Amino acid sequence: MSRTIESRETDAFADELVSRALVNLPDGPLEKLDQLIDWEAFREPLLRAWPWAAADAHRGRPSWDVLLMWQLLIVGKHYGNLSDEKLEEFGKGTLRVIRFVGTRLGFGPDAKTIHKYRSALAESGVMDELFAVLTDQLATHGYELQEGAMIDGSLVRVPQQRFTKDEQEQLAAGEVPVWHPAKQRQKDLEARWTKKGTKSYYGYKRHALVSTAHQLIYESAVTPAHVHDIQRAKTVLEKVPKHGAVYGDRGYDSAALRAHLKQTGREPMIAFRAPRREPEGIKLLRLTANKTIAKTRARVEYVFGTIQHDMGCVCHRGIGLARAHSELVLEHLVYHLRRLVFLKRDSS
Repeated sequence: MSRTIESRETDAFADELVSRALVNLPDGPLEKLDQLIDWEAFREPLLRAWPWAAADAHRGRPSWDVLLMWQLLIVGKHYGNLSDEKLEEFGKGTLRVIRFVGTRLGFGPDAKTIHKYRSALAESGVMDELFAVLTDQLATHGYELQEGAMIDGSLVRVPQQRFTKDEQEQLAAGEVPVWHPAKQRQKDLEARWTKKGTKSYYGYKRHALVSTAHQLIYESAVTPAHVHDIQRAKTVLEKVPKHGAVYGDRGYDSAALRAHLKQTGREPMIAFRAPRREPEGIKLLRLTANKTIAKTRARVEYVFGTIQHDMGCVCHRGIGLARAHSELVLEHLVYHLRRLVFLKRDSS
């Protein structure tokens, strides 16, 4: 005679199968990160970004652990710039993510909870501090910015905004049109249009300082897309050590920037623009110099290529400069984690 299987017996059987699968699962990049990264170092700034996580521990049902949510956000960028809904599925149903984050099969943060933590992280402004924590840990592994560096910018698309003619005139005058609060929340008033070659882009721009030796990002900034690369160059270049070379493309060809680099003890390796009516002899010297610079400067494209193509971060879905800064710096941080795993594997 058959009997009805109670739900707790089914859960126990499923948990046993999952436990065996997790034990037999081969190590991947996420598991290697646990051996290389001290996750507890991120807890203090995360608790300032998510203060309710500590407060809820003394009353009612506790919130999700801050390190669990932090690792889940990292997983979202690692696996292709996942939406909150897709990240919920990964956290509840992907064995490798379950083992890395510490959730259970079918049990984990839902999309609304992930959105709440993601938004609070952007509003808190601690993302740069979290990035600095990882940079310090990279230094303990021997990856510091000691020699030359490359500087470059990359455009990041966002969904285009639609405005009526009257709204465009108000925005041009520095006024904010009167919208319903629900509609205003969907309007990104900080993204801007820019033109690159013959194509127009709408969104933001990431400015990055990358080491020539290991292709690691040591400083970054996020601006509206129309901001010229040179306008943020001096701020981004502050971390370059003295006597180090700075490589850049023709977008950074400025007499003022070259003078600034020389005054601060750095060697400008900036590609030259073609002037009007250039003598043939000068042209040959310029092309030769640019070719020499490009051999090193081209390495920075590896960084942006990895973020856009391997990580799938080709666009930004948030609204506002603060959210864009938080998400793009998180992309840089996840790129560092992936790069660290590769460098350690390559050196072994």
